[in-house]
Amino acid sequence: MLDRNKLSSARDWAWREIIAVSSTMHGMKGTAEFIEALEQYYEHFDWSAEAAIREPTDLRHAKTILSEGRAFFKKWERFVNVPEAAHLYKVMRDFHDDLEHRLGRAWLEALRDAVTARHDALMSALIHDGLIKILQIEKLCPPQLREGFVKAYLGDKPGPFDPEKDYRASEADLEAAEEKARLAFTKLEIDWPEKVDAQFRARWSNLKEAQDTKAWLSEIRAALAAN
Repeated sequence: MLDRNKLSSARDWAWREIIAVSSTMHGMKGTAEFIEALEQYYEHFDWSAEAAIREPTDLRHAKTILSEGRAFFKKWERFVNVPEAAHLYKVMRDFHDDLEHRLGRAWLEALRDAVTARHDALMSALIHDGLIKILQIEKLCPPQLREGFVKAYLGDKPGPFDPEKDYRASEADLEAAEEKARLAFTKLEIDWPEKVDAQFRARWSNLKEAQDTKAWLSEIRAALAAN
């Protein structure tokens, strides 16, 4: 999750730093274009930061801050060792590093939630298939064994034995789980288009068994622990 307070503070100190840099570098040879570009950059940064504070769940603004910031300071890196601009560069680099870290974690958390939804859908499919097999066995069960079979099937559930009701309930659970997984993937497509590339789609399409999702979730948990 992005830190609203950090973004709000960044807006303030970035402006103070830029004012200081503009004042001290004003009139220096070859700096006019840089100062103008710096002030234009801050306008973009300020707008995106305000939008990110207002809509913290919409990560597009934070991504814009990071991509534009990295691009700007790379373009003007020849000023990185100029004493008047060095502090601004360092502070903004630290800010961008922190933002990149937070976005990386946000991606892993979103991915974990989506893969978990897919895992739940696969488990629901296994449960539904298992129920179908059990109900098929019940139909083939000899009369003398049927009472014990039904009793074992019901367990602690209150009777009576109603296979049609159980089938419909299981089917509804499966449909709900599959819809949740579909929506989770759609959300990834919307929020993280740069991550959901052909390679990602291929891996998602190959999540056919619960062991596949468990393996991916294990990778994600390890990445979150290291992040």
